[in-house]
Amino acid sequence: AMVHYYFGNKIQLLRNVLDRTLQPLAEAVAAMRETATDPLRGFTTLLIRMASEHPNLLVLLTREVILPGGQLQAWFLEHFAPHLGGALPGLLAAEQERGRLHQDYQPHLAAMLILSMCVFPFVARSVAQRGLGMKYDADGIGQLLQHVDTIVQRGFKS
Repeated sequence: AMVHYYFGNKIQLLRNVLDRTLQPLAEAVAAMRETATDPLRGFTTLLIRMASEHPNLLVLLTREVILPGGQLQAWFLEHFAPHLGGALPGLLAAEQERGRLHQDYQPHLAAMLILSMCVFPFVARSVAQRGLGMKYDADGIGQLLQHVDTIVQRGFKS
């Protein structure tokens, strides 16, 4: 009854949760694109930190946005995708123009790989902890960040 009173329905509640969580991230991505000397490192760090601070957010996004039939898919694609992961291909193309990213990479494919490295460990958290021994404490998140950064720096950079 309280959800209906304050938000109208479950979808409005979920939109509100995503707005409150993702809007600061979208603003940080926009600022980073303008000022960062290493925007790729900044993007991966920002994404992994956000995922570790909001552990259930990516599960919610997977269920309600990414999977077929997700009730928030169209809304997310209109309101947040262009400012979050959708900003990454442009960032990668700009890095290519500056000569800091391999010219033979297609920015949209490279973006998908980078997003996968940063997001999937949190979507698969329950399995990764028990099945792979991944730790999600500060040390484990630091190791994940370091590994993703190493792959990005060695594999994507010129």
